[in-house]
Amino acid sequence: YKRMRLTSKGMEFASEMIVKAHCHKMRIEEVPISYYPRIGNSKLSPLSDAWRHIKFLILYTPTYALVVPGMVLTLVGTATSILLFPGGKMILGWFFDIHTMTIGILATNLGVQLTLLGMVAKVYTEKILKLPSGPLATFLLSKVSVERLLALGSTIFLVSLTMIASVTFSWV
Repeated sequence: YKRMRLTSKGMEFASEMIVKAHCHKMRIEEVPISYYPRIGNSKLSPLSDAWRHIKFLILYTPTYALVVPGMVLTLVGTATSILLFPGGKMILGWFFDIHTMTIGILATNLGVQLTLLGMVAKVYTEKILKLPSGPLATFLLSKVSVERLLALGSTIFLVSLTMIASVTFSWV
């Protein structure tokens, strides 16, 4: 119990026990109990309790809740934008043009934001919550540095600026 350092005060307490026990490689067992219907009114607040629970799960599993979806969105959005950069394309009988490219750029932007938010959340779970990292998070965090993020951001900025200028000139 002391090693898990439980902090939740609401409905997410049970999930916190399971997540932290798993992170600390503790044995988890199911113990059957007797269940009786509640006597009196429920104190459950559906929206606020659900949000606290979802927030807890995202905070404690940022690699899979934020980083992986962010990287997928970034790759799909970037591939879409690059594919449509020279101009519209006919694919499987459908014509894709600037509107689809705009969606690709937005997906890339959202993906980068989710990935960075997930990395910040992962650092928080390691440093503040003292939870051990899995192999994917350990790998990602070992490769991240201020210089690499600055280089990546600058590259994305310059490539995007070039693409925007090219599309603008062809449009004008």
